[in-house]
Amino acid sequence: MCRAVDGQDHPASAAQPHPAAYPKQGMNGKAIAAFVLTLIGFFFLPIVFSSAGIILALLARGEFRRHPAQEGKGLATAALVIGPLGFVFGLVVALIVSA
Repeated sequence: MCRAVDGQDHPASAAQPHPAAYPKQGMNGKAIAAFVLTLIGFFFLPIVFSSAGIILALLARGEFRRHPAQEGKGLATAALVIGPLGFVFGLVVALIVSA
């Protein structure tokens, strides 16, 4: 038991709010969009979609630094892996087609 300022005894757990009391920040929309764009870019217009996905993933990672409780870090990281692969794949295909 803890004695509060008002002189009454309160359980010790009442001093700290339960973790569920903190609001969830939810999923980062830019991370979702980055992942989707890089997946699309791996098959259709790779240079355009992969570039847009990489840019959104970098923006999402910046938001994760400001709001660390947000979800979607894995999606942004996956987009940063898939995006450059799709971009290089698109360049190789463009070079083969133009030859």
